[in-house]
Amino acid sequence: MLFDHQGRAFHEGTTIKELNFDVFTDTALPSWLSIIGTDAVASFSSAATTRGFCTLATKIATPAIDDFAGIAPAFDFDTSMFTEIGFFVSCVVADVDATQTNSGTQIYIGNKTSTGALAHNTGSSDQHQGRVFGSAAKTVRWGFGSTLNAPKRKNIGMVIRPRTQEVAFTSGDPKDGDAAFFYDIGNWTDLTARPVLGILARTAARRSFSFSKVTLRLAHY
Repeated sequence: MLFDHQGRAFHEGTTIKELNFDVFTDTALPSWLSIIGTDAVASFSSAATTRGFCTLATKIATPAIDDFAGIAPAFDFDTSMFTEIGFFVSCVVADVDATQTNSGTQIYIGNKTSTGALAHNTGSSDQHQGRVFGSAAKTVRWGFGSTLNAPKRKNIGMVIRPRTQEVAFTSGDPKDGDAAFFYDIGNWTDLTARPVLGILARTAARRSFSFSKVTLRLAHY
């Protein structure tokens, strides 16, 4: 349950610890955020000329297939210590590249292959999946990483409740009224990791995505 009976965001826990980064006139990431990926680059557009965005891009020199660029907390944490973990990125805009069919967007916690949870674009404009490892992947009908919707801004997030083994991938922060497009219960296994939102190159071309806000929320009793 992401909302209470009055439609307000419901958090599993009475102590809420929250970190927020609003891109406005910034020229660097805050200390609690880091860039993931080999030679990935962050650039900033201030509110003087745009709405205020940070753009993450894969490496400039010799672009290759499977180059990756992502945003993540700068620290790991033990998921078993918290009753709810939320990670949300607002106004995500993936670049459009006519040489490939999708932008390979991924949001995950864990290692993407055997632990944790993953939602990703799997290879074409209408193939998107969610998965909690230990169970099979599920097709989701909410595209967030394709040339069809890349010009449009989208919010994306994840909510994990280790105590009840619930995992939800969401269309943004439930506190802003955003709902889940993927839900799983009973398969989550606690681990030490960090949530990541990133973009993966499907061809030997540079890839990027922009965002305007990042929220990390940890709750406990």
